[in-house]
Amino acid sequence: MKARNPHTATLILGLLCLWQAPRLLAQNLLVNGDFEAGNTGFTSDYTYSPGNIASEGTYDVVRNPHDSHPGGASFGDHTSGTGLMLAANGASNTNLVVWRQSVAVAANTTYEFSGWGASWGDDGGGHDPSPSRIVIIINGSTVGSTTQLSGIDGQWQRFSVLWYSTTSQTAQIELRLDNPEAFGNDPAFDDFEFVSTSTPTPILTILPCVEVICWQSLSGARYQVQRSPNPHSAHWENVGAPVTGTGDEICVPDDHHGMPRRIYRLQVLQ
Repeated sequence: MKARNPHTATLILGLLCLWQAPRLLAQNLLVNGDFEAGNTGFTSDYTYSPGNIASEGTYDVVRNPHDSHPGGASFGDHTSGTGLMLAANGASNTNLVVWRQSVAVAANTTYEFSGWGASWGDDGGGHDPSPSRIVIIINGSTVGSTTQLSGIDGQWQRFSVLWYSTTSQTAQIELRLDNPEAFGNDPAFDDFEFVSTSTPTPILTILPCVEVICWQSLSGARYQVQRSPNPHSAHWENVGAPVTGTGDEICVPDDHHGMPRRIYRLQVLQ
């Protein structure tokens, strides 16, 4: 069995009565994240080609992908159904950045980047034959897992990653496509957000014996798992060495050492 729990500055982990206080989202730090202002507020390695994205490596800000590609699917944006979105014709060069924006950030703060994506490349049956795979890069490092868009055209789906700023004062956020296919690989994007998040309230639960402690990590954060037979103890024993978050779930095994009843806590090392 695995004890799963979200991150906190100091968090006692358990299997029973798991609960997390909802995160309070702050103001979106991005400019024109919904693209309603048109082709402004961001940069791209793709070529801006208004009215014609038939060529690979081009993009347009449109109300309907079909307006800029006669073979593309027809659907509205995510925000309202009648607004603007970014539609890109995926390039075979996966190093090209589709969308990029830099924002000022506070040190030692957790941020969430999120957005909505949908496929528009149409094989004639309402499906993209090779849906795009989204990669998020912040300050040169990949954050979280690659997101595979649905092959069903016009089906908006949300993607998000968590990022810990450590000592950074600026976050350069980049979106790339990890798919070199020329046929298909045609995404649309809308409603990008980059917000700071509040720390969840620490929780306490009773923990049966477990062999692996797992949690959803923050990219760049340093963690130390500790254990004790008593949650009120002043003495906590480290379980393994500190680990660095990747933005995905990470796990630390526990070899027990004959401790029949164990309470675990997770510390974020600043």
